[in-house]
Amino acid sequence: MKKKHMIIKLPDEKENLDKVISDDRHDVKHVAFSSVVKDGKVEHYALVVWHDAEYGDHMF
Repeated sequence: MKKKHMIIKLPDEKENLDKVISDDRHDVKHVAFSSVVKDGKVEHYALVVWHDAEYGDHMF
C-alpha cells in the first residue's frame, strides 16, 4: 500500500478538496482542517485521507 499526501490550501485550492470528497470512488476516512498565522496573515489548510479501491489508502 503506497501512501501519498498533499496539503490543500484554502480557499485557493478548494476545487481539489471538492473533487476528492465528492468522488464516489473515494471512501473518505478523515478530513482535518488547520489554520496558521504566517507573516501576520491567517492561512487555512486541509488534509483529506481516503481509501481508493483502485489504489488503496492514500492522502490528497
